Amino acid sequence: MTKRGLIVASIIGLVAAIVAAILLNKAAGSQSIDLVVLGLDLVAAGIAGRVILGTARIHRYFSLGTVLFSAAAAIILTTAASNYLIHIDVAIGRPDYAPTSGIVVQAIVGFVVYLVAATIYGFAGTRQGVKVGGRIGLLALLLLAVLPLVNVLGLVGFTISAFVRGSATPVPAAASE
Repeated sequence: MTKRGLIVASIIGLVAAIVAAILLNKAAGSQSIDLVVLGLDLVAAGIAGRVILGTARIHRYFSLGTVLFSAAAAIILTTAASNYLIHIDVAIGRPDYAPTSGIVVQAIVGFVVYLVAATIYGFAGTRQGVKVGGRIGLLALLLLAVLPLVNVLGLVGFTISAFVRGSATPVPAAASE
């Protein structure tokens, strides 16, 4: 993907994340709004999963795995957040702010799926030559990008990264004679 393509994709992902955050806060519990939020978070996390790879070409299984598992983690975590907001909203009397066991299990599964995406990116980043510190920073941004309501921060980071980041592949050193 070209640098221009990364910039455009990250801006689209940022807009999707902002709209999803607004809708999740405004209309928690409406089934049609929840599906729109789920779709927008899917798009935002999928774009984040692609932008994390940068402009360097890598094996398609690495890029496909990173994108798909990032999007799956976002779907699971968004569903858990939506279920939690519905749980608070439907309480009779004083709301119980403690999440149910089903919501906790769903969140744990979402984080495990994120860890799979992070592991796949770890291999891809190694093949690209990205240093460990850079990979950790990008994985922190990816974690923010898959979490609902804070995914705006992650996508802002990826948008900035798309503007300043060049090719992830290092230039080989000149051969000494």
